[in-house]
Amino acid sequence: MTITQTLCQEFQTAPWQIDAVIRLLDEGCTLPFIARYRKEQHGSLDDQKLREISERLTALRALEARRQEISESLQKLDVWTEKLQSDLDAAATLAQLEDIYRPYRPKRRTRASIAKEKGLEPLANALMLQQRNMMAPETIALRYVNAEKGVETAEDALQGAMDIIAEVVSDDAAVRTKLKTYYHQTAMVATVAAKDEDSTYRMYYDHREPLRLMPSHIVAAYEAGNMERLAELKVNLCMECGCCSFGCPAHRPLVQTNKLAKAKLAAWRKAQSEKLDAKKEAVK
Repeated sequence: MTITQTLCQEFQTAPWQIDAVIRLLDEGCTLPFIARYRKEQHGSLDDQKLREISERLTALRALEARRQEISESLQKLDVWTEKLQSDLDAAATLAQLEDIYRPYRPKRRTRASIAKEKGLEPLANALMLQQRNMMAPETIALRYVNAEKGVETAEDALQGAMDIIAEVVSDDAAVRTKLKTYYHQTAMVATVAAKDEDSTYRMYYDHREPLRLMPSHIVAAYEAGNMERLAELKVNLCMECGCCSFGCPAHRPLVQTNKLAKAKLAAWRKAQSEKLDAKKEAVK
């Protein structure tokens, strides 16, 4: 599915309208200009829809660019397969793309790689097989004790094997998808009062709510231009991991919105600081 087809499906608009909006944006036209002076070209789409289309277009183009980068990287690493390409083509978010690429991404030296250097990968594989009649892990681990390689005891061997297993599981895209879904559906966010005093935020002094609802508050605060609310929600702590976009039933570009919100908050804080400095200078 092309970007135009995706936008048409998500925004329930005709292809000619999406094509017109994309062309105008690529020509450098601003959203207010497009909304006010180019109505006849895009079918009188309102400001809100134009903004959402613009944001989603940016997100989709970034997604396609990253998809191409990962595909080229896999080919250079000589691990590209038709199955991997099929998985990349099916990925609908940046988070899903990164999860597919994760096992092949060049890594720094990790505890798992050190354990592999010590020859503990066969032990990890044996433990992951979980065969019915296998010996006790401690007994199997004795075979891999090697003081010259730094494996002094069976416990050291088992620890190295567990490091390898942890990395294998962590790099599994299917496992990461299931975990993200589980956390998104079940995790709770809690806030408590930092100071015992009355304020406009007293309703959040002892507050709990599902994690899956938090991004909606950030979007609402961003769209309303409520900088204090954005600061309160700690939008700057967003790691842009993609979990919120992954679980969004409306498929809204939440990660992109969070990026814009962080930039807007930073600009607001800078302006506030400059105003304060100007007042101090005026007093002097």
